[in-house]
Amino acid sequence: MAISPLDGVTSEHFVVWMREAALQKFRKLYGWINQPIKAGTVLTFEIMSNWVVDPFEGSKGIVISTSGTFGGRNDSLGDYFTILGYICLALGAAFGLKHFFKPRKLANTKYLRYKTH
Repeated sequence: MAISPLDGVTSEHFVVWMREAALQKFRKLYGWINQPIKAGTVLTFEIMSNWVVDPFEGSKGIVISTSGTFGGRNDSLGDYFTILGYICLALGAAFGLKHFFKPRKLANTKYLRYKTH
């Protein structure tokens, strides 16, 4: 199956497939299901292998997963962002308290070091 030059740039599936991956192992989203699927439901997919992956020792497969809060397949990235946010908040509070109890005077010459000859 060939992609029409007129259809290629508007076909979302083709555009996603042609986008370069940043890492060696990658997944490319082909589509999504916008309705709940009951447990035990049998899903049937028709797959056509149009792109050769043997020259670069690639493989193809189908993965069905749920999306997390940040849209990915795991929530660890969200956990890292939350932890980093708490660290920044704690450091901001610590430096704010330090400045509140022991402020540095603006333009104090005590903190300036000049070369004197």
